[in-house]
Amino acid sequence: MMGAPHLAVGTLWPTAQRAAAGAAVERAHRWLLLAILWLFFFNALLDRLTAYYLGLALFTNLYYGLMGLAVAVRVLMAVARGRDQPLAIWAAGALIVVTLLGVLYGDPLASIFGVKQFFIGFVFLLIFAGHQFPANAVLGALLLVQMYALFQGVHFLTQELTLPPWDMAYVRAQMESWEARNLYQANLIRPFATFASFAEYQIVVHILGVGLFVLRDLVPPRERVGTWMVLLSLVVVDVLLPDRTPIMMSGIVLASTWLGVTLIHGARANPARFVVGVGLLALFLSLFWVVPALFLDSETLALRRLAEAFRFWEAETVRERMATAWSVSIELIRFHPEGLGPASVATSYNPNALVPHNNYFLFAVGYSVLFPFTFVFALFFGFRRVFALMGADDRQRARIGFCATGVTLAYLTSSVFNASFSSYMGAAYFLLMQWLYTSAVGGAIVTDEGLG
Repeated sequence: MMGAPHLAVGTLWPTAQRAAAGAAVERAHRWLLLAILWLFFFNALLDRLTAYYLGLALFTNLYYGLMGLAVAVRVLMAVARGRDQPLAIWAAGALIVVTLLGVLYGDPLASIFGVKQFFIGFVFLLIFAGHQFPANAVLGALLLVQMYALFQGVHFLTQELTLPPWDMAYVRAQMESWEARNLYQANLIRPFATFASFAEYQIVVHILGVGLFVLRDLVPPRERVGTWMVLLSLVVVDVLLPDRTPIMMSGIVLASTWLGVTLIHGARANPARFVVGVGLLALFLSLFWVVPALFLDSETLALRRLAEAFRFWEAETVRERMATAWSVSIELIRFHPEGLGPASVATSYNPNALVPHNNYFLFAVGYSVLFPFTFVFALFFGFRRVFALMGADDRQRARIGFCATGVTLAYLTSSVFNASFSSYMGAAYFLLMQWLYTSAVGGAIVTDEGLG
């Protein structure tokens, strides 16, 4: 009889130790993901600063090293549990497929660089899947990015179109190499905030900023003012340094969400709202003729860029790509429908890689003519439960579905003349869509602690 309590204590003590160890691992994992998230926004700027002042750049390597560690931890945790989140399994499967495809083309190293350049968004999805969206961290990072963007933009406009010295040193280094094509368009160096290129900066902050604003009801109350501050900063920077692509993408997200909720969801409860929705849709479509007619020849750069966003297919840069890089891509696809392998399009691996600024052509040249269709199908398959919410009875859940559709349409549209799913831009898409998936399917919306 006396041995029973002793056995009970001996049994419970290891259990308590295991629980404490598990909690410690969870905390460490949470901090790991937060570190990756902050480095996502700031590793490029930190490297420029330390390279300029100390002659040493470590943060980008640290960023990718931590990401690799997070993938390893995720795999080990999944093996230990014997299960994982559906999104994580889908992302892992996609990464395995594209890695093996690169190997089949005979260049395993190019395959790794192809994943880094074109499919890093799937890595983000793998490591963040199932975690509650860190709204407070993302909003804080976006505000800091925008503060630096404003500083950089004002410096650019007031100091004879030059950037801060650490940024100029980075630009000079890029100009001396083939990587400079990620920085400029025609003869204009475009400010890029804390990121490595202008396109990365503009698309990341616009998609995450507009997405958070549209679904600000899902954000903890104390963080909602931050969504307004981010939106205001986007407007200010767009006036100072406007660009077609992010303006167009933001418009697609806003129009898809608001028109969808009004025209489709609202009309189910009140048929009169259908008439209002049709009117709003007609007004939106008319902007494609009215805005260019009013502002396409304006002397104000912001207004002219806004007009160009509504007629992007007529832009000089798009026409130039159609006549050069796109025609080359079409010829390669015609003669090599099986694809040439990731080495042919991965600029981070091959200085002579093709750069058509079109995700569909990049995928077709690199991975076969069927790959772009497979990629788009995979997006709709993986997030099908989120898109299905467009038909939900609850207004908030329907808003999530329409927002997800708008974000996806924005990326699919901009991918015609940009590589929107690549690199940091693609990571922003999958990070936002993971939030919508978790909000819609995973039950809890967001906690004040962010990562859970």
